Amino acid sequence: MKVHYAIYDGIPLISKWVTIQNSGNQTVQINQVINEKLALVEEESAVVGSVEDMKKQHGLYIESNFAFNNAMRYHLSDQSLHWKADSTYTSQVNYDLKTPAIMEVYPTVGVGIKLAAKDNFSSIRSWELLMDSYDRERRGLAIRKMYRTIAPWTTANPIFMHLVSKKMSRFTPPLTSVPPQGTKHSSLALAAM
Repeated sequence: MKVHYAIYDGIPLISKWVTIQNSGNQTVQINQVINEKLALVEEESAVVGSVEDMKKQHGLYIESNFAFNNAMRYHLSDQSLHWKADSTYTSQVNYDLKTPAIMEVYPTVGVGIKLAAKDNFSSIRSWELLMDSYDRERRGLAIRKMYRTIAPWTTANPIFMHLVSKKMSRFTPPLTSVPPQGTKHSSLALAAM
C-alpha cells in the first residue's frame, strides 16, 4: 500500500490518495479504503449536541472526486466526507464527547472489490484546502483558485448551455453565439404554455 500526496505551489492545497498493489498470488477482498483521517479542534464549543447538529471545522475545505447527484452545491453532492466524534478528546466542552473532531474521507458505499493477484487499486482522491477566513467571498475566491490549479479547463469555457423559453424566437441569438464561446453542448427546452 502506498499513500500519495500532491502539494501545489502558490496555494495552501494538498491532494491525497492511496494505491494498493496485490503482489500476492491470491485475490484479496477490499471492503473499504479510508484515504484521509484528521483529528481537528472543534469549530464551536457546545455542551450538548450531536455530530450531525454541531458546526464542522471551517478552516479546512475538503473535496473529492467522488461527488455526484447533481445538487450543484458540493456539500449536498459529497459522498465521501464524514465527520465523527472523538471520545479520546476528553478536554472538549461537549459533555457527551460528541463534538465533530474527526474528519475522514471514504466513499459512503464501500469499495467492495476483489483485487486480483498482481493487480492495482487506486482510491478516491481528496483535496484539502486551508482557509484563512469565514468571509464568503474570500472562501469562494480560494475555491476558484483551487479549481484553476487542479482543473483549469473547468474555468475556461462554458461546457454546457441550458435554455428554457416559451418563445421559439428566443433560441436563435444564444445558439448563434455557441461556437465563439466554445460551448460543447446545448440543451434547449420549449416550455409549454
